[in-house]
Amino acid sequence: MQPDLRFPRQARLKSRKAIDALFQSGKRVHTEDFRAFYLFRPSPGIQIGVGAPSRNFKKAVDRNRVKRLIREAYRLDQQRWKDRLQEKQQGMDLFILYTGKELPDFSSVQKGMIKLIDKIFS
Repeated sequence: MQPDLRFPRQARLKSRKAIDALFQSGKRVHTEDFRAFYLFRPSPGIQIGVGAPSRNFKKAVDRNRVKRLIREAYRLDQQRWKDRLQEKQQGMDLFILYTGKELPDFSSVQKGMIKLIDKIFS
């Protein structure tokens, strides 16, 4: 049976209250090109938001491309995130920022996301 690779609307972090709480009281993790803010919560499931700073990418087209790449890398690898959360029996709010200066390719985004998983759950 194929794993569920959808990225439904319920999995997107949209609530302003949740995002503010995440940036104020959440934990931070850095890798070479990524910064992640995360907050564990008792209810199961994961909600994710992504961003790319306009300081590094002046054109909205470039920022949107970076965000699409991050969402796609998460979508394809979301089972790994869910398995780790099931081990802890928790849920998570997560916001990922791309901090690199150059437009990334998909393989580098995927590798960076795997490093983020390892850092958050280690």
